[in-house]
Formats: sequence, structure tokens, C-alpha cells
Amino acid sequence: GTTMTHPAYRGRKLFPILAKRTYSEMVRLEMAMVWGFPNAMSHRVFVYDLGWQDIFEIPYLRLQLMSPGIASAVVPDCVCEVFDADDRFDQLWNKVQNDYDIIVRRDCAYINWRYLSNPNQKYRLIAHEENEEIKGFAVFKRYQDELQVIDLLIGKKAVDVGENLMAYIITQALRENARSVSLWLNVTHPLHHVLEKIGFMSEGPVTYWGGLALNPQLDFSLYDFRRWYFMMGDSDRF
Repeated sequence: GTTMTHPAYRGRKLFPILAKRTYSEMVRLEMAMVWGFPNAMSHRVFVYDLGWQDIFEIPYLRLQLMSPGIASAVVPDCVCEVFDADDRFDQLWNKVQNDYDIIVRRDCAYINWRYLSNPNQKYRLIAHEENEEIKGFAVFKRYQDELQVIDLLIGKKAVDVGENLMAYIITQALRENARSVSLWLNVTHPLHHVLEKIGFMSEGPVTYWGGLALNPQLDFSLYDFRRWYFMMGDSDRF
């Protein structure tokens, strides 16, 4: 979560002391790992004082809407805005979760708690629906002059579903006169390659991402970013 030190007590290594005590409690509770997104001030402490392993430096994948040739895409009728995640989102989660090696649970309880009931942010949920079945969903919000895709879930091979969801968001951004659309997406995901083709490019800011295995039986490949599915919504910054 968050650690803060009063200015009068800085330089006494209170941050790593508190973190190590927290990790000891996590081990007692049989938690397997701690991971997160250190900022530029804390990154060095996490790595050198707490033994974290760097997993990746995450860039923004961004489409500049002011670029020549950017136009509204055709959005199929099967994509629509949703105001409550129901059990169909559980069915989607159960269907696609095994497509990804390491992924935060994205069922209807999580979606409603993390996004739709969030008192501090205005998130919008859209879904790709066919024959009353949810094939994929995306969550987005406006931040200054940009629409940010905070979350997105599709089957790994359902790239067409991801394209339709992104077409909806791009079209919405153009309607709202936003200057860009951005998201986090693992470079190994097939949808990343499709988004590159339509003009998305890796840009700053870049976010540190790392972790520490608390269970010694965990395989070291846990720190391989290619095993992870991550989106902006996995960070409390968004």
C-alpha cells in the first residue's frame, strides 16, 4: 500500500524496517508474494534494501489522435456500455483465466468493487456481448486530455473482441475531443501487435514494476514479465 515517513525521521531506514515486519506477517499468513509499482524515490530501496527483483519497466501504449489518418472506427452493435457487472462476467473469467499464467482475478465482484463502486473515480465499463454472453470487457476513464484503458479482459485468441472494444474507446475519445488513448499491455499479448498496426506506440512515462517471492518454493520464473497479464487497474495509481 503506502508508506510515509515524517521529515524529521527520514534517513533512519524506517521504511525497510516496516516493510520487513510486514513481510514477516505475510509469511505467517502464508502469503506467497508481494509485488507492486515502486516510484522513482522508492525503487532503489525496494531492490537494494528489501531484495525485490525487477520484473519490467512498463511504458504507456498510446495512440495520438491528432496524428494524420486517425478516424473513427466502425463499432459493432455488440459493444455497449454496462452499468453493473453480473454473473456473465464470472462466466467470462472462468472461461479465459487459464489463458494467462499470472493474472489478478477479474470476476464480477472485483469489477464492481474496483471500478463501479469506486467513490473517487468515474470509470466506464463496456462489454462485447453476443447472444447474451460476455466475450470481453474494458474499463476506461478520462484523465486530462486522454482516455485511459484501465482494464481489459478477452480470451488470448479473441483479438477481434479486443479490437472492437478498443474501437469503441477510440471513437468515444474522438467524440470527446481527447488528444490520445493509452493503456498498459504486455508486449507479448497478440492484441499489442494489432494496436501497433493501427498506430499505438510505446511512450513515457515508464513505471517500475517488481516483486519479492516470500515462499522459497516459488519458481524464479515468477519474475519473468512474459508470464504476467497486467493492466493499469492493477496499480492503485489509476
